[in-house]
Amino acid sequence: MINTILKKLVVALVSWIGEDTISQQKGSVVKGAFLGQFFNTGFIILIVNANMKQHKPREFWKLFNGPFSDYLPQWYIEVGVKIITTYTVQGIMPFINVVKETIIRRLKGSLDQGCSGNRYQTKSRTIQNYKMAYSGPDMPIHFKYSEALNITFLAMLYGFGMPIMYPMAMAIISNQRLCERIQVAYNYTQPPAMDDSLSNSVMTIMKYAPVMLLFNGYWLMDNQ
Repeated sequence: MINTILKKLVVALVSWIGEDTISQQKGSVVKGAFLGQFFNTGFIILIVNANMKQHKPREFWKLFNGPFSDYLPQWYIEVGVKIITTYTVQGIMPFINVVKETIIRRLKGSLDQGCSGNRYQTKSRTIQNYKMAYSGPDMPIHFKYSEALNITFLAMLYGFGMPIMYPMAMAIISNQRLCERIQVAYNYTQPPAMDDSLSNSVMTIMKYAPVMLLFNGYWLMDNQ
């Protein structure tokens, strides 16, 4: 729910700012959506459960008064399981989206036919309305990129302590690729032609994923 609101907010903000091309616009959406998703799924759960009162300046760090001052065994039981659960949901959602979009598309066509089952019978008055009744939504390629980035960065952030996240990340991204190919073939409308600026922007962001591994992996490894 929070991620959905966040995506709509990012799209509205980028549309208000304006970009020269569709690729640049979607690239800005990717960055904004990814940062929001990564903070929401990767850092908030860490901050809420962190106890940093022993660090200076104490007036600031006393705000972080959660139950865990380090990656203790109980942290993996209470917090780590929630992260893995989120990961599992992300792996299942592509299949749910395929089923959902297929059902919606078929229902729209059935309503246009008056539930007669005759494709040549239609309530549409114009060609445009007829096309809208049988075609799906635009492919949200910018959100697909941001979700792939979020999955990768989460694996880099916590994978050293929970190695199961590495094969899970591979499986989730593979599921997404499979399901998106099905969606493009049957449910989504043909995506607009774009230049390579969006892909280049995503690859630039991806270069910082190993920094997450070094940043948090050292802390995880330092805990005896």
